[in-house]
This record gives sequence, C-alpha cells and structure tokens, in this order.
Amino acid sequence: MMRRLWFGGMIAALAACNPAEDTLRPDPGVVYTFPSDGQLDVPLGARIVVTFSDPVTASALAPCSGTAAEPVGALCVVGPDGPVAVTAEAIGDGTIVQLTGAALVEGTTYAVYARSELAPTAKNLPEAGPLFSFTTRSAGYVVEKADIDFGWTRPLPEEAFTYGYQAEMRHFVDCAREGRTPRETYEDGFAVSCVLDAGYASAKSGRWVRVKY
Repeated sequence: MMRRLWFGGMIAALAACNPAEDTLRPDPGVVYTFPSDGQLDVPLGARIVVTFSDPVTASALAPCSGTAAEPVGALCVVGPDGPVAVTAEAIGDGTIVQLTGAALVEGTTYAVYARSELAPTAKNLPEAGPLFSFTTRSAGYVVEKADIDFGWTRPLPEEAFTYGYQAEMRHFVDCAREGRTPRETYEDGFAVSCVLDAGYASAKSGRWVRVKY
C-alpha cells in the first residue's frame, strides 16, 4: 500500500513539474536558418533555408526589387548590387522556405531580409536590417599561409621562387645525385617539432614550457 502511495505521489510531482505543452512553446517566428548568421565559406550552390515555427504566407513569396540598402519583398537575398534573383518556395508543412538558383559570387557577403507579410505572427523578424548574413566561398587557393582567401589579400609574385621552393628542390636533387649531406637534416626537423610541441603545451597551460630536445 505504501509503495502504491509513493509511486502515485511521484507521478503527481512529475506532472506538477512539467508545465503544459503550450507554456513550453517558444514565441512564433524564425527557428532556423541556413546558412547561419555570419557563416563564412558557404558553397556557391548551397540552398538558403529559413524555417518558421508556423506556416508562412506562401502567396507573399515573389521576386524582390529595390536596392541593396532598401530591398523590397517578403523574403530577399541581397548582395552588394541589390536583390539577387532566386526561386523561393514553401515546402513541407509550409513552415520551411527554401531559396534556390541564386547566382552567388565567390567571396561575397550576402544578407537575407524577411518581412512580416511572409510570417505575420513572427516575433523575431527585424523591423529594419537583415535577418541574417553570410559570406560565400572564395576562389580557392590564393597563396600559401594567406590569412584569408576572400576580399583583400597580400599578393606574392613568383611564389615558388620567393618562398624558396625552387632552390630547396634543386639543393635536394644535387645532394641526392652527388651523395652530399643536405643543409637541413632530420635533426633540424626534429628540433622544430620539439619547439612546436612546447609552444602548444605552453598555450594550453598558460605557463613557460622547457623545450625537450
């Protein structure tokens, strides 16, 4: 009897600690975007997705107009030159909008604007400014050890010569052909690895680390 009372009490306590489903539901609005806000290196062919908590007004999806500073439309992808032509479609249960077919340019930042006519009940749509922005993948390889591969980068003419690759390979071939010991040996490489290991250990611990060599 006591066990039944204890079990019943536990069930009642759990029920009291779990509020009704309606109280747990977040305010209506955007719940997910791809790309995420500020995301870098987005592939040029990526689909842009905006997911809402409630079904959107699909009839509001139409080509955008206006300028980069003031786009006009319910859901717009905007680049430096203004709104980008895309195909907007509400899919699934009407809560997901995907934008495809955008002719995105590599290494460029785009902003996605969403307005209330698309989701009248949404609480988190900005009154002004974009919902989120992202930057597309750049052209690819620019130069070794480049900090970034989009926007302004430092040019390096004759990279192979400037970095010494040509002289390095010529020296290696000469040593192999003539049986000479190269200027840089296994020991030099081992010493460099020891210094790097100590650097990582110091960064992790926040203390000076003696190089073990």
